[in-house]
Amino acid sequence: MSSMLKNLLILLVLIALGAVGYFMFFNSNDSSIVSSGGTNVSSQAAFQTREFKNILNDLNTIDLNSELLRDNKFLQLRDHNQPVTERPYGRSNPFLINQ
Repeated sequence: MSSMLKNLLILLVLIALGAVGYFMFFNSNDSSIVSSGGTNVSSQAAFQTREFKNILNDLNTIDLNSELLRDNKFLQLRDHNQPVTERPYGRSNPFLINQ
């Protein structure tokens, strides 16, 4: 086979693969969005949304008692953090052999 014929054949195969990929990506409709189990993705999303809303409602019903934050013992607590001093680290250019 001549090199021009090989190049033409490779070009045609690449164009065909690009066209198939384009149509699969941009022309997908709702009927093709089905998982292997046969359930619709939109029904799974609806289930997950309901579950999220249930958890969110449970979290909203929690009542936090903030009386502890107004307690005199809590207000007397002090911060004893010490600042971390800046230290040099590494090399400025790790790819240099001798530095």
